[in-house]
Formats: sequence, C-alpha cells, structure tokens
Amino acid sequence: MRPTARISSLVAACLVVVSACSSGAASTSGGASGPSTATTRTAAAAASSYPRYPTYPGFTVSSPVMTDGGTLPMRFTCDGAAVTPPLAWTGAPAGTVGYAVVMHTLPPDGGAHWYWVLYEIAPTVDRLDEAAMPPAAIGTNSVNGKTAYTPPCSKGPGAKAYTFTVYALSGQPDLPDPTKVSRPVLLAALDGLVLAQATMDVTYSRVGSGGPASSPPGGGAPPPGRGTSRPPAQGSPRP
Repeated sequence: MRPTARISSLVAACLVVVSACSSGAASTSGGASGPSTATTRTAAAAASSYPRYPTYPGFTVSSPVMTDGGTLPMRFTCDGAAVTPPLAWTGAPAGTVGYAVVMHTLPPDGGAHWYWVLYEIAPTVDRLDEAAMPPAAIGTNSVNGKTAYTPPCSKGPGAKAYTFTVYALSGQPDLPDPTKVSRPVLLAALDGLVLAQATMDVTYSRVGSGGPASSPPGGGAPPPGRGTSRPPAQGSPRP
C-alpha cells in the first residue's frame, strides 16, 4: 500500500472513532437530563396546585386563643366542643373590597383537607367570633361535604399542622351555590382577585396519638347551628 493511501485510511478510521464517541456522549447526556426535567415538571405542577399569593406588609391574621407557630386549643377539635375558632385580621391593602377565609392542612400523603371555607365577607368585617355563625357564605369541608365548619380529628400519630388563611380581595368571587364551593373551587374563583394573603400556622396533637393534647378541653356551648343563612354583619367596621 502506498504511504499516501495508508495515511488516508488512518485519518478515515480516526474520524469514525471520534464520531462514535461524540454520539455516545450525546446519548448519555440526554439520558441524564431526562429525569431531572421530569422531576422539575412534577414539582412545578404540585406547587401550582396550591397557589401562594403575595403578602402585604402589615396585613396579618391573629387570634385571642392561639398564635402563629403555637397550638390549636382542643376546644376547636373533635376532642373538645368542636366550635369555630375566633380570628381577627388587620392591615389589608388599599382596594380591598372583601375577604375569604380557609382553614386547611396538607398531610404527608400529598392531598389537602379543608375544614372551613368562607367567602363573600364584607370589607367592614375584620374578625370572626368564637362559636358564632360567620357573616359569610360557607363553602363545603372535605370531611363530610357539608357547608359548615368541621373540627380537625386526625387519626395518625404525632402533631398535625393546620393553616388559617385570610385573602384580601379586589372583587367578590362569582360562586352562587355554596354547596359546590370546596377549597379548590374557591381558589380557582379567586384567581386574579387576591391582593394579598395572611396566614397563621398552628399544630394539634390528639390524646393517645403520640403526644399530649394541645390544650385542656374547653367548656362552653355546643356547636352552633350550621347552614348558609347569614346573620347581621359581625366585626368592627373599618374607619
């Protein structure tokens, strides 16, 4: 074989090897990036299922019987009187024309349970009294599907976390039938209406569930009548 022909053959062989290596590297790189992309999409989809609205400096929710990061008193659970807890909020942004309130939990299984769904709350209302019919339309809870507050009654061991959220709204949602207003339905209807949200997180451990109860049983009246009728407005008017 002539030297020139031999050199040409060697060059051709090297080009084949380089091409094969490049293809293999590209294939390996594509395989590695696949799962990462899928994981990112799954995480993004999960996050979008529970929208987080902006906070507003000074807009807060509180309670005379519990604090953010504290415990939910037994009185408001199935171990106590099972009445509605008192809440108050202040500092809503300008342009607020109403409120909505939700109490929910996100258990480890990834689902959501909600215990209290309120909407069509007037802008002059800034609190909910204990064991009282709220001045609002009442949506359904996820425990029994009724348009009423249902108390937390977890069956698993250890403390469970519960979140109270107050939404300051630029308009009232169009939800004429409370019997069909679940937490997901309400959040969908609030899209584009939420100026800000304020949250308060509390925990509760049931007796015999791996920790002491959050607080001693409370006294007081039995749970109030439940339904969607509305009493006179509640709460102190804003100036």
